Amino acid sequence: MSQPEKTEKPKAYSYLRFSTPEQRKGDSERRQTELAKRYAETHGLELDSELTYKDLGLSGFHGANVERGSLAEFLDAVERGIVPKGSFLLVENLDRLSRKTPRKALRILEDIVEAGIVVVTLMDGKQFTQASLDGFDLFHALLTMIRAHEESATKQRRAKESWKASLDKASKGEARGASAGPAWLRPSPDGKRWEAIPERADVIRQIYRLAKGGKGKEAIAKLLNSEGVPTFGNRAKQWHGSYIYRVLNNRAVLGEHTPIERGLDPSTDTKVLIPQKPIKNYYPRIVSQSLWEDVQSIAATNPRRGRHSHAPVSNILGGLARCAHCGDSMVRVNKGEWKALVCRAARGGVKDDHGHPKCKYESVSYSKVETTILDNLERLCAEAPPQGQKTTSLQKQLTGLQQEIEDITDALENLLMAIDRSNAPAPESILAKIRLYETELNVLRGREGSVLEALKNTSQTLVQSRLTSLLAEGKKKNPDRTALNACLRSLLNSVFVSPKRGELAFEWKHSENRSDLLFAFPARS
Repeated sequence: MSQPEKTEKPKAYSYLRFSTPEQRKGDSERRQTELAKRYAETHGLELDSELTYKDLGLSGFHGANVERGSLAEFLDAVERGIVPKGSFLLVENLDRLSRKTPRKALRILEDIVEAGIVVVTLMDGKQFTQASLDGFDLFHALLTMIRAHEESATKQRRAKESWKASLDKASKGEARGASAGPAWLRPSPDGKRWEAIPERADVIRQIYRLAKGGKGKEAIAKLLNSEGVPTFGNRAKQWHGSYIYRVLNNRAVLGEHTPIERGLDPSTDTKVLIPQKPIKNYYPRIVSQSLWEDVQSIAATNPRRGRHSHAPVSNILGGLARCAHCGDSMVRVNKGEWKALVCRAARGGVKDDHGHPKCKYESVSYSKVETTILDNLERLCAEAPPQGQKTTSLQKQLTGLQQEIEDITDALENLLMAIDRSNAPAPESILAKIRLYETELNVLRGREGSVLEALKNTSQTLVQSRLTSLLAEGKKKNPDRTALNACLRSLLNSVFVSPKRGELAFEWKHSENRSDLLFAFPARS
């Protein structure tokens, strides 16, 4: 006697989404999970635990869950046949799918049901299918989406109004504002304004004076490290050129604050951060206007050459040559008719932590180095390494940074919404969290800009164009050293000079691989 065939239960998939820190800490996930389990058991569905989709903390208003979240993965799985037709997608409410404009939100629902999936809203047990959306369920879905979008739009509008009111009060000196202050400032005892931290403000002024005197960002960082100047905060143990650069380009030292508002790019329908009109006298001024302008003038003319920026370039490796032994920069010095490259640390008698000379004083004939480069320029360009793993690594870094920026921006917006919903004054703990988020955003945006610039330098088309320009300039009867230096600096991070080995090592911006040239016979040991 044959056994009756076992009928497979239809598959059901749970989709969870919430976007606020309060929901993450609260009962939202447990509630949605329990509803899905109960519905599957009651209606004879097999709830697939392996492919349960979660977008915890992604915005449905801006569509992040559809563009890059788990809902996007579900739609892809349906398209590929991994999720079979006739399956059920269980959501708490339709607004969990999307809070975008009703027209766009409806499209998402239509795409799902047209792929043969039944959408179930667990709060009322309603099923949406291709057939039902051809009837009155279409109006039900549309009205739900209109309400959901209007709620989110209202929350966002109120948050922006609250944020702008906070900035307006701060600009009038009535309140400190919720934005995070620079690392050299702190809230005043009454919490209504910002005040300078004296020892840190002195360091900021020292950095600007050093920059005006012609020192570059790396040199300033090294000097501060050698003098044992404490960094601002516990994260960084030493000064870095990247932070010095940000300080030298931060108009907060003039007392200005540039608010950043989050908006939507209509051409791409993606979130963008839009700088607003700067607010003067938002912070206490740290440096004078004249000192600021002097530093900006030097940086705009030539950020690496400092006070010598107006003089003709006499060293094609200016800003590039580094000592292969200690890593410090090498400078061109004149000894009568003889021109030489020497290590800056050795020349300045810099000591290490044990009081010993950091580097041995050795001079290299500049003419030999220049002649070697010009005579071998064609080979150097021809043998320049192709793109390596650096591009992939930079792209991963950029993706990670942009994800962090978006996550923190979402979290910041949600905190502002929470403040707006509350009738009571925001507690200091929430304001401190907002300031922390804004500080992290500033750091991440700076890192994002650096990675974008580095990534731009890895473009093979751009690299080839720069190599062509370098070769064309080098082939001229009387090459322009200024143009040669500019071409080399567009392609290279550094050129390490080794007096002992008689070698030049070219460190390319677009690759981890180096190129080598011999300019002299290695010294005998």
